[in-house]
Amino acid sequence: MTVRKSPSAASLRKAAGQFRLGCGPLFLGLCLVGLLGTYPPEYGPSLPATGVPPPRPSEPRRPAVTNSPWHGAVPQVERYVKRTLHDAASFEAIAWGPVIPTKTGYRVRLTYRAKNLLGVTVTQTRTFYLNRAGEVYAVRE
Repeated sequence: MTVRKSPSAASLRKAAGQFRLGCGPLFLGLCLVGLLGTYPPEYGPSLPATGVPPPRPSEPRRPAVTNSPWHGAVPQVERYVKRTLHDAASFEAIAWGPVIPTKTGYRVRLTYRAKNLLGVTVTQTRTFYLNRAGEVYAVRE
């Protein structure tokens, strides 16, 4: 049976000294980067010196109200209907009409099925009028 010798105090001091010397340049580099805190101009942040982001190139403006390309829904109208129904979980859109621009905003026709106050499922067709910001301001049968 062999007995392992523990390292001597001299070898531990030597190893500790190498460790401190090996991490010294790394520690110094991190301190310099932290103190300076800036990058060379070509790698720096994209904001100008004023701190205000540069203006974005103008993108073509989309109307505030559009039919979804997937299922034809108009999110603003759908949210409005679900908020005003007695049983929002029973809402089922049957047919969405196209968004039609008007003088004051937009017009959308929706046929949907939902439960009424008595719990009976009814089908209704409504025309929703939206302003230019996309908020429903009137509903007609």
